[in-house]
Amino acid sequence: GVKRLDRIYDGQRCAIAGLVIARQHPETAMGFVFLYLEDETGHCQGIVHPELWESLRSQLRSRAVIVSGRVQRLRGFKTLVVESVLPLEALVSKETEMAYFVR
Repeated sequence: GVKRLDRIYDGQRCAIAGLVIARQHPETAMGFVFLYLEDETGHCQGIVHPELWESLRSQLRSRAVIVSGRVQRLRGFKTLVVESVLPLEALVSKETEMAYFVR
């Protein structure tokens, strides 16, 4: 099921799909990367650990992604600590291939 972000609690696992509207990799963040995702309901911040960024850099550079991880409240703001990523382009191409084989 789909839940609104304001109904997801600290520590809960979830997946969020959206357009990547910004990526920040500040020098003061010790290698962490901040993603800002947007969908029709609003936006959400994702935090990417440096090791995950290095291993999934090409996927995380996609324009639209599904990221999953654990919700963390930082300074009163909900953030998703990213554990995995799937570019939406990959999902669309899989659906297209599946539709082709079903016919």
